[in-house]
Amino acid sequence: MPALAIGVVLFSTFLHAWWNVLAKGAGGPRPTVFLNAGLVLATPGVLVVAITEVAGVPILGHVWAPLLGAGLCQGVYFVGLSYGYQNGDLSVVYPITRALPVLLLGVADSLIQRTPSTIGWVGLALVAAGCVVVSRPPSRPSARHPSSPSQHGELPRTSRRRQLAGWAQPQVLWAAVAALGTVGYTVFDKRAAEVMAASTGGGLPQALRYGLAEIVLSTAVLAGMLLVSGGLRRADEPAESPGLGRARRARTWSRSVVIGLLIFGAYGLVLWAYQLAERASYIVALRQFSIVLAVIAGAVMLREAAPGRRITAALIITAGVGVVALAP
Repeated sequence: MPALAIGVVLFSTFLHAWWNVLAKGAGGPRPTVFLNAGLVLATPGVLVVAITEVAGVPILGHVWAPLLGAGLCQGVYFVGLSYGYQNGDLSVVYPITRALPVLLLGVADSLIQRTPSTIGWVGLALVAAGCVVVSRPPSRPSARHPSSPSQHGELPRTSRRRQLAGWAQPQVLWAAVAALGTVGYTVFDKRAAEVMAASTGGGLPQALRYGLAEIVLSTAVLAGMLLVSGGLRRADEPAESPGLGRARRARTWSRSVVIGLLIFGAYGLVLWAYQLAERASYIVALRQFSIVLAVIAGAVMLREAAPGRRITAALIITAGVGVVALAP
């Protein structure tokens, strides 16, 4: 991968981990956190996109099809992430969300004759393995049925059932939904980046314009999905005085502004990187360095449990990122 692409992607990982920490720690009903952040950008974004289409080089006519697909998939991604954070820890939901796309996008690259090299596959496998380990639900053995190998070298059936049940937790299932949304919008965005580069020359300004248009669409999709699922209800919030309510809403919206700007900046950089590198799977793998940052932030800032297993897995992910960066 070009050095510029590597630097752009790694910088975006810091922004990506930062907005996820803020979203997980945000007050108010979490399913609306991303909706608020989207509205912060989408409200002026409609006007900005319209003006730049008229006054600048038009791009939407070239990328309308992948843009629609990406907007829908990104809406699904935010729904999964919202409910995942509502039900679980950052250091569990975030790694799963970033794990599944790694190998799936490697397969997607192979289907369009951009098969990763052997070294690339090794790096992708390391990243995926580290993600799976860091997000594995802990087993809860009982005193009579400890989750240790029996004399035949097998785990007791009750322990295996507990582990399977652990993977079926709501936080894990919603994280899987977010991961599938990631695969979808990545494939569409990579295609849009190639079309922009070929038809209009590409570059960071066009990547940011496309990203803003995608946020407008994904915000509309997210609002519709939350409305259907009941995520917009506020009946479960505790009663509070008018003064405290105003202060809380002010904090929520100020945080939403920061989250929205970080989302825009982080993914705008990734859209630019898609124009600089050939394989989307390599870019996605490099982005997984943000998992290391999220595991540390979850332990230090959010007081989540950070056992040695997760730290070890984060180091495996870092090794995988390094291998991908060196892959031809």
